[in-house]
Amino acid sequence: MTDADLATLVEACRLEPADLAVDIGCGSGELLARLVLRWNCRGLGIDLSPFAIERARQRSSEVEWRVGDGRTLDVEPESAALVASIGATHVFGSLTDTLTAIVPLVGRGGFVVLGEGYWRAPPSDEWLADLGASRDELGDRRELLAAIESFGLRVEETFDATASEMDRYNDVWRSNLEHHLDVHQDDPDASEIAAALDHARLWHPLSARYLGFMVVVTRRRQ
Repeated sequence: MTDADLATLVEACRLEPADLAVDIGCGSGELLARLVLRWNCRGLGIDLSPFAIERARQRSSEVEWRVGDGRTLDVEPESAALVASIGATHVFGSLTDTLTAIVPLVGRGGFVVLGEGYWRAPPSDEWLADLGASRDELGDRRELLAAIESFGLRVEETFDATASEMDRYNDVWRSNLEHHLDVHQDDPDASEIAAALDHARLWHPLSARYLGFMVVVTRRRQ
């Protein structure tokens, strides 16, 4: 997301000081830190990566940051005013699994913020083989929105990554991993990271042609 899009998203999620905002797969915590700063609400962020959570803690001391699995999140039903899962539906297994898990955590009228991929154009068989995916793993943009709305959510804002933004994201992702391997040659996950880079070099060049990504701000219907 661009900085302007993120600012618009934060403004769209009007929260009160007593409200709880939860980000599952929060990464380095930028969204949650901005929400807490803007609305003076409570924040809980969780991510499996201790490196990401360490960066998040440096970003904001006003948020409770946890290293952990979002599937074991200790949040009571309807106790959150906002739950976000951006690019993290793999935590629960699929978009449907994610919505099944997180929508009940949000009170009536609360916000569910999702970031998920969709087919920008029908992918070729060759590219799907390089990616290691099947055509039915995603739908198109219309199908993504319909799936989200089917869980009793009203779509209020959408933010679509452009093809150039997708390419730039992929380039930075690869560069960061390559730098990490150069600096941390003793990383026990080095072989896994190198394999991920080799795989990415196969499918990244055409990914922006076929793969879209959208962040959707919704509210749970009363």
